[in-house]
Amino acid sequence: MGKSPKLPDKKIEKVRDSNRKLIKRHKDLNAAVQDLIKKEGKPKNEDERSRINRKAFKTIIRRNPLLLKAIKENVARARAK
Repeated sequence: MGKSPKLPDKKIEKVRDSNRKLIKRHKDLNAAVQDLIKKEGKPKNEDERSRINRKAFKTIIRRNPLLLKAIKENVARARAK
């Protein structure tokens, strides 16, 4: 199977921001993300903080099939532009 072309960094950041906003708009999804972040404990530095945040968002996205579909649509829309 072929791979899709890589998106430029600016487009990737816009897609990630829109995905985060999508999650934060829903109280239950946002609460689940915050709970996962809190369970990881206090980060020692900025790199660890971003790793914990990425892991929490990824986990919530994988658990919710409707959210996963919406995020795939966001990426497809960014590729089409």
